[in-house]
Amino acid sequence: MTESNAAIVEQYAAHLSSRASSALVSFGLVGVAGGAALGAVPGHLSHSLIAGGVNYFAVLLGAVSGGIAGRSLGEKRAAGLRFQAQLALRQLQVEERLFQLVAQPAAVATPASVPPFTNSTPPEPMFVPAPAPPVLQPTAPPLVAPAPVSLAPPPPPPPLPPPAPVSVTASAAQVAVRPLEQAPALPPLSS
Repeated sequence: MTESNAAIVEQYAAHLSSRASSALVSFGLVGVAGGAALGAVPGHLSHSLIAGGVNYFAVLLGAVSGGIAGRSLGEKRAAGLRFQAQLALRQLQVEERLFQLVAQPAAVATPASVPPFTNSTPPEPMFVPAPAPPVLQPTAPPLVAPAPVSLAPPPPPPPLPPPAPVSVTASAAQVAVRPLEQAPALPPLSS
């Protein structure tokens, strides 16, 4: 990475750090103003919820609580901005180390050790083939084929005997008629 790009990244990290410190102050001031405004609302109502002499105390209490809430939010925002600044600097360090590692093997190879390419001889391969992977022996026992299945249709079921004749002769006296049970009475809907 060139020095100008590294300087830009460092300036960006410094800018993020300054934004983080100003976030604390700005969120705190906005919180104080908002809390004071909310504390003053009950005193301006026509039917005031608080006594007349306590209006100033309500504004002061609202400003303090708003300032605390604003500072808490500002600290969260500042932590995020500081994290971004550190991340940018760390990425710069990683890139510089990567460029150093890439540049070192190039310095080891000298031009005299590489044979010149000529059209009269075919070029030789410049790579070494990887060793063959080891052959693994199966450890599980071999699978046994299931017994052959017959594809013949199943035999038909035996025939059912014919139904016996049913005689339905009953007189009215034999059939007992039960009267319907009475449903329970419901209470009246209105009294």
